[in-house]
Amino acid sequence: PPEDREQAYDWLSQLLARYPETRCVATVRPLAVEPDWLRSEGFAELRLLPMRNEDIQAFVASWHRAARLSEQDDAERLDELEQDLALQFDQNPTLRDLARTPLLCAVICALHRRRDGFLPETRWSLYRSALEMLLGHRDRRRRIGAPEGIGLSVEEHTQLLQRIAVWLVRESQSEFTQDQALRQLGRALAGMERVSAQVPPAKILTHLLNRSGLLQERTDDTYQFIHRTFQDYLAAKEFIEDDHLNELLGHADEEPWQDVILLAAGHCGRRELALLVRGLLDAGLRHWAQSAARTTVHVLAALCAQHATWLDDAVRTAVQESTAALFPPVSDNQVVALARLGPAALAFLP
Repeated sequence: PPEDREQAYDWLSQLLARYPETRCVATVRPLAVEPDWLRSEGFAELRLLPMRNEDIQAFVASWHRAARLSEQDDAERLDELEQDLALQFDQNPTLRDLARTPLLCAVICALHRRRDGFLPETRWSLYRSALEMLLGHRDRRRRIGAPEGIGLSVEEHTQLLQRIAVWLVRESQSEFTQDQALRQLGRALAGMERVSAQVPPAKILTHLLNRSGLLQERTDDTYQFIHRTFQDYLAAKEFIEDDHLNELLGHADEEPWQDVILLAAGHCGRRELALLVRGLLDAGLRHWAQSAARTTVHVLAALCAQHATWLDDAVRTAVQESTAALFPPVSDNQVVALARLGPAALAFLP
């Protein structure tokens, strides 16, 4: 919290003055302190690059080693969890791609342990669980009650962030300025009386930048989501909640929108999911048979249907028939698109 930062600075300064040969690494959020905050103490300021695959494996080993030091009675189980998570990272590209920053890698480690080794099976379940941990559980576990004097629930955080995310998708942008964010937050806060009564929008934006773990500074007054997946996930939630299914379908053959559409399936109820899948099948038919465009959109429909808890039999049959019609592929582009089906594609091979 801001009120404790100067105290932390003084403590660190005194520690280094007493033990001048100490090697020290201080980690801070980029937006939490002034540039070169510790330069007077001899610190050089650096930014972390995305972690490589071997960095992720090293992080997993270090995270579990630290956990064993504090909880020796659980050391054997932590050994098993470490081996299991290392294997999951090795075999699951989606999980690996999400863990490129230490913060998100730590969230996945904690989530994996909390669920006793069973991570969510679908992408949207994984992202939802990660968001819940980032937006609520992490600060509570660290006994930070209302940082910066603002108390937001997980859903309140999410509602604010998804307004920024959906604006970015609609504008085909990945970055936003403070003024752009404030306009979107203003629209959201008009319907959030409990939040808007706490502090002005500018302070809420500062809180989101400093505490959510989802936003990062790109340049002066330019920000972005820490991972594009979270932007797309939150935008998809806004599209479904605000009843803009047709807008999504209108962009079905545009590559930047396709992950948003796929993630939207996880936010749909039974009625919306059937409409989404049917709409994708119809959108694909606008392109000629065996074209890469039709293949891509019909594969998207199949992926949306793949993990549905419940889907009308007629819709599921239509998906199976449209997918079967894509085989055998006649071009390399078709092969690439069909590969997204994963093991499900085997059922359609001769």
